[in-house]
Amino acid sequence: MNEHIKNKWNEMISNEDIVYIIGDFARRDFKKYVNLLNGKKIFIQGNHDPPEIGVKQLELQLNNYKFILSHYPTNLNSHNAWLIHGHVHNNRLREYPFINSKKRTINVGVDLTKFYPVNMKWILDLIETKRDYLYLPSKII
Repeated sequence: MNEHIKNKWNEMISNEDIVYIIGDFARRDFKKYVNLLNGKKIFIQGNHDPPEIGVKQLELQLNNYKFILSHYPTNLNSHNAWLIHGHVHNNRLREYPFINSKKRTINVGVDLTKFYPVNMKWILDLIETKRDYLYLPSKII
């Protein structure tokens, strides 16, 4: 599994790309895995990460949209933001599908994205076109 994820990651990510990792990166051998992957990595703390890795959450502003990046699908009703999260995997798809426009949540767990990293351009496109499914470019399918 680790080799599969590494290959999909490096297929999509260049060394110049910035990658936000939404938690649960590596329970052990953290340095081994981080060095195998392309890109500049910014870590959000997950429940299976070493305690010193990453911040609890991060806020981004892109194309007039506010995003909160958090491992956990927290309640953001008062933030007027989109929440990009992981944690629930594909165990609660009715509550946390890949994108939920009503709740303004985006579940980027790798088991929802065919183990590919998700490009923020794709997320912005989905929000702006009001689509609710992830489009993977044909060159990577």
